[in-house]
Amino acid sequence: MNQKKLWKKDFILLCQGSVFSNFGAVLYSAAIAYWVYEVTGSTSLMGLLSMISYVIQLVFGPIAGSVSDYLYRRNILVYADLLRGVVFLFLGFLALKEKMSVHF
Repeated sequence: MNQKKLWKKDFILLCQGSVFSNFGAVLYSAAIAYWVYEVTGSTSLMGLLSMISYVIQLVFGPIAGSVSDYLYRRNILVYADLLRGVVFLFLGFLALKEKMSVHF
């Protein structure tokens, strides 16, 4: 493989975007798990929440990968990160306003 093709501007931007996006997703997962534990005091519910999110990734990850092979990947990356950012901001806003609750 030609090393010069690997270190192009677009590849570096993609890597930087992925690092920040994934870092934010990990922080979000940790914060939600901690919040569920603080609100309910239940480690079982916290573990169940984490398990559900990983099972969803496990089931839908391959499907999303197959679909992305047929679509324009740049748009998928941009819109998926934009949607995820909006959802995270909305949930953060709800948490600050103390409008979130856990019902089990």
